[in-house]
Amino acid sequence: MARTSLLAAGCEKMPAKVDLEYRPSDGAPYKVTSTDDWWKLAARPEVIAAGIDALGLCAYNFGTRVPAEINWYLRNKVGCVSCTADRKNYKFSLADSPGIIYLPKAKTGVVPPSPRPPQPGTPPAGKLRLNSWIGIGAKFGSTVIIMGIEQMTGFIVSIQDLVNTESNIRAIVLNAETTRIGIGVGASGGACIIYATGVANAGELNRLMTGGGDFNLALGGNAGAFFKAGKNAAKIRKLKPLIDVLIRIGAKTPGALNSALKAPDKLGDLYKAVTGLRDTLADEAVDAEPSVLVMDVPGLSGGTEAALFHAVTEFRTLGQPTIAINWSNAQQ
Repeated sequence: MARTSLLAAGCEKMPAKVDLEYRPSDGAPYKVTSTDDWWKLAARPEVIAAGIDALGLCAYNFGTRVPAEINWYLRNKVGCVSCTADRKNYKFSLADSPGIIYLPKAKTGVVPPSPRPPQPGTPPAGKLRLNSWIGIGAKFGSTVIIMGIEQMTGFIVSIQDLVNTESNIRAIVLNAETTRIGIGVGASGGACIIYATGVANAGELNRLMTGGGDFNLALGGNAGAFFKAGKNAAKIRKLKPLIDVLIRIGAKTPGALNSALKAPDKLGDLYKAVTGLRDTLADEAVDAEPSVLVMDVPGLSGGTEAALFHAVTEFRTLGQPTIAINWSNAQQ
């Protein structure tokens, strides 16, 4: 009997070609546990030796790298019976039946590789681990009757690196494409704040797919004033001091944010804002699943649109630059 999906609409999709009997020719069966996830399994010596990362391990098992199709196989082949709190992905559990995936067989006679050094995003001992990012972007969306699309490009920087006063701040250049199915009319766009959590490094954002019900209400100069306000109101309130600082220091475009990080007075203001929210950000950092919140910047958006829709968004990382920082005068 087929199991009922536990995920939000749009987060699971049956592949065009299904093969529930497929097994990698060089794979060894592995019974998943409640402490497993794809990233931990990809860190095992035999998987490292095969040169396979977390997403590659999904493709190794299911022949697809599409997140929604991976979720379909997790439910219908692995038998996953639990999902993440946001209902975007299945997670492994001892209760999964059969609960079997396949890992590359360890090669005999081969010395296992040395443990990998800490991955980008893992802070040294004594420093805070905050898998959260903040930045600025630009987006434009439109809805015509039942279909709509929204495009966004953005630039986000590591809050963890800011709090830990690293000499080189990691950044991610990304874009996102959202497909909307619902009802509405109009178009809107402008500057937006981007806040990502549960993201240790850029690779976890690449091809990240999210979905769920949403709405957009844009009325002239107040475009997007209510965008996602309902379901994210509490989080936006917590972030307001940080958002206010970004606006005050003039970080209204990706280039302006980059410049602000190199201006001691503006960098100092931003540092004080993120350290003032350290406890809040630490709470966000415990989220195992990557999440991205996009908020319109008041006064920097325009258009007229009213739409109620189901949205599916796919993120792509376009670059992973670092920004050299001089902290000598920033915190005075």
